[in-house]
Amino acid sequence: MKLHVFILVLLIAAVLFSNGDAFGQYVWTKDVRNPVLSGVDGTWNKHVFNPSVLFNPDSARYEMWFNTSPGYQGHSANRPWRVGFAVSKDGANWVMYPSAVLSPDSGKWDNFSIEQPEVIRENGQYKMWYSSFKDLASPDYLGYATSPDGVHWTKYSGNPIFGPGTAAWEAGGPYGCTLMPVSGGYKMWYGGLDAAYTGGWIGYATSADGISWKRDTVNSPVLNAGASGQWDDKNVALPNVLRIGTAYYMWYLGNNISGTTEATGVATSPDGVTNWTRYAHNPVLRGSPGAWDQEYADVATVLLRGDTLHLWYDSYKVPDNLNPSKIGLATSRITSGWLAQTSGTTNDLYRISFTDGNTGTIAGASGTILRTTNAGTAWTSQGSGTVNNLFGVSFWDSMNGWIAGDNGTILHTTNGGASWSPQATGRTVALWDVFCTDVNTATAVGDLGTILHTTNGGAAWGPQTSGVNRKLEALFFINSNVGTAVGDTGMILRTTNGGATWNIQASGTSNDLLELSFSDANTGTIVGTSGTILRTTNSGVTWASQTSGTTGTIWDVGFTSIMEGTVVGQAGMILHTTDGGQTWKPQVSGTTNTLITVCFTNSFSGIAAGVAGTILRTTTGGYTGVKDNPPSLAVVPHDFTLQQNFPNPFNPSTTIRYGLPNRSHVTLTVFNTLGQRVAVLQNEDQEAGYHEVQFDGSGLSSGVYFYRIQAGEFIATKRFVLLK
Repeated sequence: MKLHVFILVLLIAAVLFSNGDAFGQYVWTKDVRNPVLSGVDGTWNKHVFNPSVLFNPDSARYEMWFNTSPGYQGHSANRPWRVGFAVSKDGANWVMYPSAVLSPDSGKWDNFSIEQPEVIRENGQYKMWYSSFKDLASPDYLGYATSPDGVHWTKYSGNPIFGPGTAAWEAGGPYGCTLMPVSGGYKMWYGGLDAAYTGGWIGYATSADGISWKRDTVNSPVLNAGASGQWDDKNVALPNVLRIGTAYYMWYLGNNISGTTEATGVATSPDGVTNWTRYAHNPVLRGSPGAWDQEYADVATVLLRGDTLHLWYDSYKVPDNLNPSKIGLATSRITSGWLAQTSGTTNDLYRISFTDGNTGTIAGASGTILRTTNAGTAWTSQGSGTVNNLFGVSFWDSMNGWIAGDNGTILHTTNGGASWSPQATGRTVALWDVFCTDVNTATAVGDLGTILHTTNGGAAWGPQTSGVNRKLEALFFINSNVGTAVGDTGMILRTTNGGATWNIQASGTSNDLLELSFSDANTGTIVGTSGTILRTTNSGVTWASQTSGTTGTIWDVGFTSIMEGTVVGQAGMILHTTDGGQTWKPQVSGTTNTLITVCFTNSFSGIAAGVAGTILRTTTGGYTGVKDNPPSLAVVPHDFTLQQNFPNPFNPSTTIRYGLPNRSHVTLTVFNTLGQRVAVLQNEDQEAGYHEVQFDGSGLSSGVYFYRIQAGEFIATKRFVLLK
């Protein structure tokens, strides 16, 4: 018996799982209108199942392709399975097309059934990948079809396009897949069947055109059946993958050898291929005893709409001849973009240094040093050899770094923290920060205006003249020569010669300044007590105050671009800006502990840490609701898009974002109301994905302007207002 036939007739009894997790991937609510799609007994669509759903922005509606079966003695596994079509304005109230839109071809490779449709829409064209086989003795394959309207389909003449693999786990062929358009082609995750159709695993493949596929034979299967005794120890199948921020989330069907559970689980991966980690409290969606979906809850499609995930699944209630397969909807709201991580310590944590997206180090109280090599999902303690508080940390690369702390402490590593060696400073004052500009050159600052400098890897540390006697809290170097240090009572020092001389800059405040960050050579931000935020656009020559909206202490700041940054502080405060600090909006941290340090490795992946060993992690830029977040630059859209600029009106700068479903030559221009071109913002080939560009209207007068994009055959224009 084929695995997917067995799956459909498996009898189970289960309940919907719910727990206190904040992030939406784990807590699902079934729609009160369920089932949202049902067939008609005695017709071609008695059973409806395996829905593939997308949202069409052109028609502002949801579109669903699903399997149908007329039934046999009430059995939903009867062939042939065809593909039906339905539309909905809200994803719950569906209108079904009166006939099947794709059917098997008698005598061909897909003679027996059309199964598990996976549909995407690109440039106005619909593309479908589906599973099929010739007969019960034949292995499974994937086919491909296209359509101009989602109803009239043309099968690819070269079908099938993807078949059994050489590995035993997929010798029976692929069954069920999920596609993700990316720059240069597509990624695919698919279920694999062994030759006896007794087990299922999940593999990974890539393609430039969606037709010719290359298996990943090194990493696949990327998800195995669960360990013996687990709820999914027999099969994992029907993957559905989304990329949210920089993390990949896979929802999948699982069932166990004992035949008591068939449900939906979720796993996460940093790259979509390696290190898939199952959620500890799987499954996240089960059937409900006594309800229409009592037998199972098999995931088919997950979409992210606004700040809510929508999951369509299928199930039925015994006896099957009275209760055919139907389709249900569940939703899960993303309520927090920051998740608590296990630090393994209750000591306060003071500063973070990341050298790439995976490798970072935290310095903390009582000699605490923590290290991650997997983007902050796990932290391990390193031996510091001291009980002094460690306040500053800076790494040049993954191996070479310094830490500074109480009593003139400076530690150095050349092996990624496997061992730390103390270095003599000749000082007993607290050193509050350290910053390195190459593998040999570093600077530390501390109490009483102390500045120390090394150019030989720390073999010798010599003093530099600060000219002040105040506590210096932090420093940042734009390059080996230009740096800024900040400290108590509004102190700002700047050097343009590597610290040979330091000059006092006007801050305009007497509040203590605690940390700073530069996003490029010109643009930097300082934070401090009483909600202080200062901004420079001329490399630190002058600083201007910004309105933070808080009077609490802001401890740290991190910018990932000129416009986008995050600050953290007192009582779990997190503020975020997407307009260079003109406005700061709060984010939900989920903690009341003070956050002392924050670091982002890109616009979406960041770590915040603070008192009592608190560590928070985000892969969504910290957004509490995706609808408040411009689309992730890491996600590839299904269609060309031009978004409204933000802010609007603006003075003098604004951000424009647009989406490319494939590599295109992009021309982005600005016109006045007379149709005269006043600026060319882009005129180059760009990769698929979301892109952003800043427009500076400093040289223009107030008024209405238009920005226009042309990318291939896509042309769009939007209006914006410069208000000085």
